[in-house]
Amino acid sequence: MPFPTDDRAWNDTLLYLLERRRPGERTLAPDEFADELPFVRPYSQRDGRDEPSYAWAVVHKGMTDTLGAAFLRSLPGWAVPVFANDVFVVFAREPGFAMTDLSDSDHVKSLFASLPDGEAAAPAEPPAAASEPAAASAATAGVLVTNSPVMSSRLYPPSVTVRETMRVVGAAIFSTTASGSSGAKRYSTTEPMTRGSSEPSGCLSTSV
Repeated sequence: MPFPTDDRAWNDTLLYLLERRRPGERTLAPDEFADELPFVRPYSQRDGRDEPSYAWAVVHKGMTDTLGAAFLRSLPGWAVPVFANDVFVVFAREPGFAMTDLSDSDHVKSLFASLPDGEAAAPAEPPAAASEPAAASAATAGVLVTNSPVMSSRLYPPSVTVRETMRVVGAAIFSTTASGSSGAKRYSTTEPMTRGSSEPSGCLSTSV
């Protein structure tokens, strides 16, 4: 296919490569460049085993389907976009000192924005259903059972100190304590105390 010499975007890209490529540097480019530059691998003869051995990759924005989204997304990992216009983005594997990284330019952003989405994201897992509290036994009726340090309160009259210890069959002992200065309202707190391997019989002791 003949090179479109009357197209400025094509000519500018060819001139950029002619001025900067070193002898023997392999270049991936559209088929039209094959007759204009030596060591060009045309899109039609692209071999995935050659990547990323290319010194240059000339990406035509209208031919992204030919190169594939996976290959194009891999480019920034081993090459830098150093030239871009409305039609092309040129990547260099080892950019020279005077070359500018154009990753943040509109031309480069539009190239990657045009790529089809990758694999669909996995659907979010539904939230775990809250476990229902176990039915209260006669010994623990009216007592809030929880794993939080302090969870329930009960109002006691002033000048009264209450200490209750609730033991239930299982792995925890619940202690309820109300205290405060004389004349102040006192609230009890229920605190679970982990008990690793004992199963005491149900009992309730209260001291006032």
